[in-house]
Amino acid sequence: MILSEHARRRMRERGITEEEVAEALRDVFAETSARTWSRVNVWGRTGTGRILRITTYRDDRAYVVTVVAPWKGPG
Repeated sequence: MILSEHARRRMRERGITEEEVAEALRDVFAETSARTWSRVNVWGRTGTGRILRITTYRDDRAYVVTVVAPWKGPG
């Protein structure tokens, strides 16, 4: 897994660890289109159940462009 500088910055801002990204990439449950044709959004679940949206290049899934935790759960 290669994390772009943008992904690392966003992860720090959002309190997302590299371990969580790796866990989510091992437990992918959906894929959606990203803003450009060359990228894809991969939706995965961490070991604690946190949902992450990880944007990667379509042809290189090991390269992480950015990471978002869009859902914080109830409450």
